[in-house]
Amino acid sequence: MESWAGESVWLPEPGEWIVGTFDGVEQIEGRFGMQSVMRVIDTEGTTWRVRMTAVLKSLIEEKKPEVGQQLGVKYFGRHESKRYHKWGVVCGDRPDIDDPEIPEHTA
Repeated sequence: MESWAGESVWLPEPGEWIVGTFDGVEQIEGRFGMQSVMRVIDTEGTTWRVRMTAVLKSLIEEKKPEVGQQLGVKYFGRHESKRYHKWGVVCGDRPDIDDPEIPEHTA
């Protein structure tokens, strides 16, 4: 975990997930220029910034979560041969939102 402007940045290892309230997407000036960052507020009230890779950004655009909606995001690691990051996203008021079996997005 690193601190970024006083907030926590979620840097997951493969198999880790975060569940919380979707708080929007913003553009942040990062080390490599502008990048999309998603904000998630966990059940303890901590705001996490999640750097959005192309796959995660695509999933968020596909799922279209609304600010204030429950969201679960799981990181599966890098694809072995194609080198992109693999993610899974579920959103909505689902009873299984905190299930670690969030499905992997297949590209």
